[in-house]
Parts: sequence; structure tokens; C-alpha cells
Amino acid sequence: MVSKELGIGLRINHCTLEMWKNFVQHVIKIEENFWKVDLTVDDVMDGDNIHKMTITGDTSDSDDQGCEAL
Repeated sequence: MVSKELGIGLRINHCTLEMWKNFVQHVIKIEENFWKVDLTVDDVMDGDNIHKMTITGDTSDSDDQGCEAL
């Protein structure tokens, strides 16, 4: 584990300013996407958006339309 941590530290020391800028911009984009997904999930799961299905017409099973019973 120690050698792995040292390897990460050495790689961080070799990052250029441009690499850090790109990394930060990438993270900001990822965070924005997560916020959009989070808000979408909140909207979908909100209690005000309950979807109902209404079945009309003949719902009896007298006409099995060729289906076999289980």
C-alpha cells in the first residue's frame, strides 16, 4: 500500500498546470451531469407526479384471444 501511495504522489508531482486545469474542468462537467440526473430523479419520484392507468372497456377474461391459462 505504501508503494502505491508513493507512486500516486510522484505522479501528482509531475502534473502540469494545464493537466490540473483539464482535470478540474472535467470534474466540474461530471458534477453538473450528476446534478441534472439528481434533479430529474427528484422530479420523477416526487409524489405530485403519480401516474395512473385507467382501463376501460371489457376486462373480463371470457375472450382469452387464444391465450392458454397458466
